[in-house]
Amino acid sequence: MTELEKTNVFSISMGNTGVLEEVAGRAEAVARAKQISLDHNRQKVTLQRLDEMVTMVFSDGQLETYVCETRDRKSPGRKKDDFDDEEAEALNEMEDDADDDML
Repeated sequence: MTELEKTNVFSISMGNTGVLEEVAGRAEAVARAKQISLDHNRQKVTLQRLDEMVTMVFSDGQLETYVCETRDRKSPGRKKDDFDDEEAEALNEMEDDADDDML
């Protein structure tokens, strides 16, 4: 399965039972997770996109939590501490210039 295909397939799980099913299409997956959570009172149903960038938890047929990762977890990104002093100073100057342009 390609990375693009993973963004359209969701796994549905409940408690410690593991994956109950995989559903293609976001709307279909949300509808199915809501129905499962209605059918099994007091059970939380987790809906997760296969690329693990979107996770939803349903309870009693309602969305309880929604988490969307904005950055790929595999890429650590660049922290401010990773810049040397010259790079940090250049970035600060660029930010200052951008702020001045907005005024």
